Amino acid sequence: KSQKAPFEIGFKVSDLNERLRQDLGLDENIKKPVITDVDPSSLAAMAGLQPGDVILEVNKKQVTSASDVTKNLKKDTNSLRIARGRQIIVVTFGA
Repeated sequence: KSQKAPFEIGFKVSDLNERLRQDLGLDENIKKPVITDVDPSSLAAMAGLQPGDVILEVNKKQVTSASDVTKNLKKDTNSLRIARGRQIIVVTFGA
């Protein structure tokens, strides 16, 4: 089940299950939360986040679940370290 990111950031995140893994074509060794939806007019979209992005860290804290992601997001500026395909990207966005 997807969780909505707080503070109107504009994305939904979910723990990775087998169906999502197959839908997104993600490798079996990935065990991190994944972005499932991005509101096209949101901060998340403007920062370049995309469905299928695997979240590794939120504000320099490692995350292993969707609830870790939502718990570590702040109201003002956030930094997400994500994996997209074979790239590791750091995305920073703020209110």
